[in-house]
Amino acid sequence: MKHRSPPKAVVFDFGGTIVAGNGFDDIRGNRRLLELCTSNPHDADEYRIKEEALRIDAELMMPLRDNNLDFSIQLFQHLLYDGLQMKFSVDPQEMELEFWKSATDYRPMPDAATMLDSLRRMGISIGMLSNNAFSSETIRRELARHGLDVYFSFIVASSEYGICKPAKRIFDIAVAKTGCARADVWYAGDIFAVDISGAHAAGLTPVWYNPQDKTPDADIGHISVRSWREFIGIVCDEH
Repeated sequence: MKHRSPPKAVVFDFGGTIVAGNGFDDIRGNRRLLELCTSNPHDADEYRIKEEALRIDAELMMPLRDNNLDFSIQLFQHLLYDGLQMKFSVDPQEMELEFWKSATDYRPMPDAATMLDSLRRMGISIGMLSNNAFSSETIRRELARHGLDVYFSFIVASSEYGICKPAKRIFDIAVAKTGCARADVWYAGDIFAVDISGAHAAGLTPVWYNPQDKTPDADIGHISVRSWREFIGIVCDEH
């Protein structure tokens, strides 16, 4: 695509873009929270908890997502565990974090750190916008594990706003946080229908992180890159 202007800010997706996830093990997460449980009158084990979580997800979460709405993991856990009459020795934020640490396994995408460092040295503002039930605090902690948190001036987690990509309003929030004009903001993500279509509709320059060189879902203007090295080359050319 013909770029309207070089980026003054680049906003990134989280999973599948800056980091790669090696599955989501909710059973391990449930087991960790059971270690912190102080009252479990129905003797719910990790599998019973998962069954109830799946029911809540089907009844409430999926209809919300279909309408670009979101729900935080803390509210989800409140609904789940109060329904099972379970109590815990830690507060909701700590429950969220302990579940995350046990259920998830992330690693940085190849050359992500090098790319982020290059952007920072060019004076380009860097942010993150993620469709994520977990909080920006938890996401930042994960980035910190890999030495990547220092690059991000802000993190917008959809669950903290109740709306998710591809809704335009969540992109508007990210643009506002950059402090830049919309035309100067690029958005990079890996899911075409959510990240690229959403960014395009919001008036940002979409960058599709597309290592497998997939075919676009729609004929809309975007930049496609197979690696972060390729991306930084494009940014350097624009500057």
